[in-house]
Amino acid sequence: MLNPKLYNQFGLCVTVPISSNIKGFNTEVLLKKTKIISGVVLTNHIRTNDWQLRNASFIEKLDNTTLLEIKLKIKVLLDI
Repeated sequence: MLNPKLYNQFGLCVTVPISSNIKGFNTEVLLKKTKIISGVVLTNHIRTNDWQLRNASFIEKLDNTTLLEIKLKIKVLLDI
């Protein structure tokens, strides 16, 4: 989830998928410091999901450097 906790009150969350199929696109962010999840974050596939309907649960927290890289790529993509 990329959204602030306040957004969760609406039952929604902003997500980007993680893929184990690494293609080397500049929109991918490699997960280097994670212990459970591996692969790349696809920053060009931003989605809003109903976290309650999908039964979403916490798996692992990203380090600040990786999270910042994801957010910066999304900012560039959306021109914000």
